[in-house]
Order: sequence, then C-alpha cells, then structure tokens
Amino acid sequence: MELNETLVAVDDPGAIERKFDGLLYNTHGYLEDLQAAMELNEEQVVKDNPKAIGRKFVGLIFGGNGYSIDPKAAMELNETQVAKGDPGAIVRKLQGLFGIISTGFGYLENRNAAMELKKTLLADGDPGAILESFNNNHPGYLEDVKAIMERNEKLVAADDPEAINRKILGLASGSFGYSQDLKAAMELNEAQVAKGDSKAINRKILGLDTGSFGYSKDLQAAMELNEAQVAKGDSEAINRKILGLASGSFGYTKNLQAAMELNEAQVAKGNLKAIERKIEGLASDMYEYTKDLVKAVELIKQYQYHIFFR
Repeated sequence: MELNETLVAVDDPGAIERKFDGLLYNTHGYLEDLQAAMELNEEQVVKDNPKAIGRKFVGLIFGGNGYSIDPKAAMELNETQVAKGDPGAIVRKLQGLFGIISTGFGYLENRNAAMELKKTLLADGDPGAILESFNNNHPGYLEDVKAIMERNEKLVAADDPEAINRKILGLASGSFGYSQDLKAAMELNEAQVAKGDSKAINRKILGLDTGSFGYSKDLQAAMELNEAQVAKGDSEAINRKILGLASGSFGYTKNLQAAMELNEAQVAKGNLKAIERKIEGLASDMYEYTKDLVKAVELIKQYQYHIFFR
C-alpha cells in the first residue's frame, strides 16, 4: 500500500484505480471506506477523468461506487458531458428520452424531444457516434441508418479520411448502413494503403495478422509490412514490433531479450509508450526487465508530466 500511495501522489492512473478498488472492496492493502472511495473519485471527476465520470454516473443511477441513487444528479452530470460533445453521453440522453432504458438515465421519456435531437445530430454530428445511439427497437431505425450511410457517402466523395475509414469498417462488419462486403472493404483499404494512409496500413497489418478486413491471414506478410513501417521510423510500427517480439504476435518470433533491447532504444529516444513499458517491466518483472520498484518510481517521477498529462 505504501508504494501505491507514492504512485498516487504523482497521479499514476493505475495506482489511483488500485486505491479506488481497495477502498471499495477492501483490497490492495486498503480498508473498505466507501466515503473515501467516493471522495477519491470526485477528485478525479474534477480532473475530467472519463473513468471517474463513468463510475459516478453508474453510482448515481444504480447506487454503488460510494454514491447514493440520485437520478436528477445523474441527468445533470450527463448533460454536462453532452455539452462537451461526449458521444456516450449523447447516446444515453437519446436512450433516456426514447424510453429505451428502464432507468431513463435520469431523463423523463419525451419522444418528440428525442426525435428533434436525433434530427440535429444526423444533420450536424458524427455519423458513427449517432449510429451507436439507436437500436432496432425504436421508431425510424432503418431510415436513420440509410441517412447515415448516404451522408457518409457524400463525405467519402469529398475524400474525407474519417468517412473513408467508416466506410471500410462498415463494409467489413456490416455497419454504418453498409452491407457486409469483405472484398470491397479490402479493396478500399488497399486504395488507402497506396496513398500512404497510416490507419489503412495499420488495418492491413492487423488484417494479415488475424484474417480480418477481407485479408487472408498471412503472418509473414504482416511482419514484412510492419518492418517496412519500422524502417520509416513509424512509432506505432515500432511499438507493434516490441509487442510482437514480447508475445510472438504479428508474425514475429518471441524473443524477450530483443524486445527489451528495442524498447530500451526507444526509451533513449523519449518514446513515451516505451517508457511506460519499462516502468511496467520494472514494477512487475515483464519484458525481460528485472523487478526494481525503486527504479520504477524514479522513472515515474522523471516522466510523470509527459506520461500522465499528455
């Protein structure tokens, strides 16, 4: 517990989560104290921590996490998040107004207000986020999906990268109003790969690794494509190689020593993910690092601003 408190003092997210769980469930060396758990969570809510906000909302709706049931406070909290454009909060508001959820998430059922909000979102919002707010049971679902797909197609025609990404995902999974067509998904992704689109390249590597997005599983090809990105200094590809060497994935042969050496090279360059991995390794004997809690805490103190407030 003492080490965890040291980490809590430097705003280590993992340590804060452990303390919250400990105060809630009498674990990690902490005694159960629901009031202290709620107060700790409130400190994180003020810092706009999304996990803490989610915990507070759940507590206010269902009870728990140190909170008493208070639907009005839950609705007010959700409205604060809606004003910030939080897609999850918008989903909850729509579901509450449509009466889809028995608790209403603190909202009174008002289908007219729900339909007006829905029309506004369809006209001005993110089609992907809007689609998530509907299920097959509420009025207008099919029309909404059609409108979302048509709007996305207009954005695709304007070469909007996010719309193209949505179309690939839609064709791969049968979502966003598109019918599943794995061949078309792969061909569109390949067109983006040819343009050097990093998201498309990452999707291709994942597709070759897992046999998804219309690609046939080909671990050798996945590794070779990732290596090509590593040669270009692509940080995501380098991080993927480290994970591949550590776990034997993405076509790489498991080699913990090589994983640690590559990670160390990235630590020297200030790669924050590599630094986080080293901290994790020193704290829990992973990635071929020898467990050394003192060194782990020193690294956390050295990089706390860059890692935890980026």
